Amino acid sequence: MIAAPAAPVLEGASDRLRNELSALIESIEELQTKTGPLLGARYQAALGRLEFQLLELQIDVQATRRRIELLQASVNHGTPITQEGVAEIDHRIATELADWRWQLGSRKHALADAREFLAGIVLVDAGEATRVKSAYRRLARWLHPDASPENFDLFQKYWPAVQEAYRRVDRGLIEALLHLVEHALDTRAGKQSADIPSELDRLRVFVATHAERLARLRTEPPHCYAELLTDDAWVAARQSALERAIAAESERLAQLVMRLAELMARICIHRD
Repeated sequence: MIAAPAAPVLEGASDRLRNELSALIESIEELQTKTGPLLGARYQAALGRLEFQLLELQIDVQATRRRIELLQASVNHGTPITQEGVAEIDHRIATELADWRWQLGSRKHALADAREFLAGIVLVDAGEATRVKSAYRRLARWLHPDASPENFDLFQKYWPAVQEAYRRVDRGLIEALLHLVEHALDTRAGKQSADIPSELDRLRVFVATHAERLARLRTEPPHCYAELLTDDAWVAARQSALERAIAAESERLAQLVMRLAELMARICIHRD
C-alpha cells in the first residue's frame, strides 16, 4: 500500500498552488486595469483620430448617396417633390444611418478618454512598482475567494481598497493594508485548517481556470495589439492606409455633392 503524503508535503503543495493562483490573479488584474487601458489609449492616440475621420466621411458619403437615390426615385416616378417630402427623406436617411452615428459618438468618446488617460499617466519608480506588486500578490493569496475562501469576510472588507491601491501604485496604502490583513490573519491562526487534499483539488481547478482566462485575455483587443503598437513601421503603415482611404472617401464625397447639386438644380421643390 502506498502511504499518503505527509501533512508538510501537502501543505507545501497547497502553498505553491496558492502562490501560483495569486500570480495569475495579479496578471489578470494588471491586464484589465493597467495594460488594457494604456494599450487602448495608445491605439487611439496613434490611429483613432484617422479612424474617426474616415468614419465621418463614410457616413457623409452614404447619406449623400441615399439622398440622391431617393430624390431620383421620386423624379422617376413623377412624384412631386415637396419640402415635406425632402424632410421625410432626410428623416429616413438619419434612421438608416443611426448605427453608424452611434459608432461615431463612441469613437469620439474613446478619443477623449484616451487623451485624458494619457495626460494622467504618472511614471512610477521601478522599485516602488515591484514592492506594490509583491504586496498585491501576497494580499491576493490571502484574500481572494478563489485562493482563500475561508477569509471571505476580509476580502469584502479590504479587497476594494487593495485593488485601488494597486491601480494607483500606492505603496503606502497597499503596505498599510498588508499590515492590517496580516494582523487579522494572526488573530485567527488557531482555527482548524481545512481538509488539505480537498483543498489541493480545489486550488488546481482555480489555477487552470485562471490560466485559461489569462491566455484568452492576451489574445483579445487591445492586448493582441501590444507588440504591433510598439512597432513604428506597423503604425506608420496603418496610418498611411487610413490616410489613403480618407483621400478616396473625400474624393467620392466631392463627386456625390456635385451630383446632388446638379439634381437639386433640376428639381422644382413645391411648397407644402
